[in-house]
Amino acid sequence: MIGNIAALVIANYAIEWNIPYVSEALTGRWEDVLGILNLSLALSAICYAVCIFYDERRFYYAARMALDVIGIIVLYRLITVFPFDFTTIGIGWLNTVARIGFGIGIFGVIVSIITRTARLVTGKNIYF
Repeated sequence: MIGNIAALVIANYAIEWNIPYVSEALTGRWEDVLGILNLSLALSAICYAVCIFYDERRFYYAARMALDVIGIIVLYRLITVFPFDFTTIGIGWLNTVARIGFGIGIFGVIVSIITRTARLVTGKNIYF
C-alpha cells in the first residue's frame, strides 16, 4: 500500500522534480498514460487498505482480478503510447527491451487472472 502511494507521488512529480535520468527519459506523452496509471495505483492502495480491515478471501480474489484487468490496460497503454525515450540518456536499446517487457507483463497478468479465477472457483488458497 505504501509502495503504491509512493509510486503515485513519483509518477506525478517525476518531471517536475527533475529526477536524474527519469525526467530525461520521459517524453511529452507521459501525460497520456498518467491518468490510467494514477487510477491503477490509487485503486491498488485502496484495495490493500480495505484488505487490512476486511480479510475475506473471496473479496481479495475478486479485487485482485479487477486490479489485474486494470494492470493489463495500463501495460497496453504503455506499449501503444510509449512515453519513454531512452536514447536521450544513452541507452536507446532499452526502448525495445521495455516494450518486450511490457508485453511479457501482459502475458503474466493474464496467467494470474486465469490462476486466481480457477482458485476462486475451486476455493483453494492462492498461497499454497
